[in-house]
Amino acid sequence: MKSTTTSLRDNEPAAYRTVRGIHARAEILLTFPEIGYRYRERPDIRVLLFGHYRIAYVLAPERDIEISACSILRSTFDAI
Repeated sequence: MKSTTTSLRDNEPAAYRTVRGIHARAEILLTFPEIGYRYRERPDIRVLLFGHYRIAYVLAPERDIEISACSILRSTFDAI
């Protein structure tokens, strides 16, 4: 069985849909910036779920969302 990463590299339409879905999910942060759960090891990092992906972000003191290094992680049971 192919990994999802390899499948998305080989399937441009699927990769496009995945990126659009992640972007659409992240847009909820504009209205509800605290919706993501706090990452247990680093409370300054919040995590928003999208399917099997996790979008890690930092909520700045001014309630602005800082994504200086966006982490989109394929979830496994032992990750984040």
